[in-house]
Amino acid sequence: MRKRSISVFCMGLVAISLLSIIVGVLPVEADSFVPQVQTMSTEQVRPGMKGTAYTVVRGNRLVSFPVEVISILPRKGIPQNLIMIRASGPVIEETGGIAAGMSGSPVYIEGKLIGAIGYGWNFTEHDLGLVTPIEDMSAIWDLPEEIPSLSPPPVLRWTESSLMVEHEPISADPADIGSIDLTEQDYGSSRTTFFADGISSRAAERISVNLGKDVSLVGGSTVGELPVEYNPSLRPGEAIGVMLAWGDVSMGATGTLTALSKDGRFLAFAHPFLNRGYGAYPLTRSWIHNVVPSIQAPFKVGSPLSIIGSVTQDRAQAIGGRIGLFLPSVDASVRLRDIDHEKSSFKRFHMAQDPFLISDILPDVALGIIDESWGRKGEGTVRMNIEIEGRGLENGWERTNYFFSDKDIAKESLKEVQELTQVLSLNPFREIMPLGIHLDMEITSRPKVLFIEGLSINKKEARPGDEITVVVLLRPYRKA
Repeated sequence: MRKRSISVFCMGLVAISLLSIIVGVLPVEADSFVPQVQTMSTEQVRPGMKGTAYTVVRGNRLVSFPVEVISILPRKGIPQNLIMIRASGPVIEETGGIAAGMSGSPVYIEGKLIGAIGYGWNFTEHDLGLVTPIEDMSAIWDLPEEIPSLSPPPVLRWTESSLMVEHEPISADPADIGSIDLTEQDYGSSRTTFFADGISSRAAERISVNLGKDVSLVGGSTVGELPVEYNPSLRPGEAIGVMLAWGDVSMGATGTLTALSKDGRFLAFAHPFLNRGYGAYPLTRSWIHNVVPSIQAPFKVGSPLSIIGSVTQDRAQAIGGRIGLFLPSVDASVRLRDIDHEKSSFKRFHMAQDPFLISDILPDVALGIIDESWGRKGEGTVRMNIEIEGRGLENGWERTNYFFSDKDIAKESLKEVQELTQVLSLNPFREIMPLGIHLDMEITSRPKVLFIEGLSINKKEARPGDEITVVVLLRPYRKA
């Protein structure tokens, strides 16, 4: 089996500060989040108050626009309140309103941070939006982080009564108990742009269904690997990205940084990314090409520039994480050989370390790569070799199989990839952390199948232990 180096949020990383890598699956109890600026609680906010919001609409230059508080919307869930605002000024006139990608744009009144833009409505006048209060956003840090690591999995030991694992039982996430998620049916749509590049349109549609988000193939991803910034300097209002995949395939969301604390933690988005509770997603600095006006809702088109940290909290009211923290990722590749046209392609990318998302998204990403590289959708035959490496797989794992479909060979062959990644990532007996998943595929539109035409046995009767001869007559497709 080929040996590959384990990646930490970037491929080809030669050296990295040991202090920046958490080694061990650690639930980290965090201190309360204290922004570096003064704040104003929702109780102090009144209708008619005027303030200023900060964001990026082109490049990386911060711009501001005035806002006015319209009302306070109390809620029975999380967050406990939302602040309705009306935005105005030249920036809003240019963009056509509050745009997707402005999620997390900080809003100040009298120089004090009240929260960040999180939501707006589609097919309306786009100057109205909803601000998630800063006290609700900061509350995500009242919950512990769970950070993935490269430490060995728990040791299984057999007892007379049961099979037991030598670690503490996993308790339920308190953020998932008694909370009410903000959905698009509740308060319109979140102001974040989900994007993908390097895959086909039908793969993006399938991923949209799995994520429950509209994934747009807007392009704009950077060529090659994302560099790592070890000591980035950031300002609230800057454009940021959260990545699910990066490399030859790019997938993630564009939003805005809200606040920083002195210990390097941050808040952003003012709504969840995927609402997974815990997270292990790389945080990137982003470049905004422009804001595209739209009747449905304006949206930013951005590109990730560099990895600057990690998202470790993905909660109903905000995302949060740490600047300068770099976590393990999954090194994935798809090599496709087109036998009919004697050409081949190779795509390599990384995925965030989330076992549930890997089993759901990786097959669709591979499907999108095949669609793009093969240039067709339809019948055919595939020989597929899959290699999986990672923690809990001492010598790795490998399998080769053959598939035929008279309708959609790409879709049919990748069903097994989903099944295998689910079996490993969600293994009920021991913890396995995939760190490398590599597909090597040969594909042809020809049906390379055999039909059984006849079968004969040299004995009519046989006893246990007897040897018999079975003759099978096979006919290749449309041949003798």
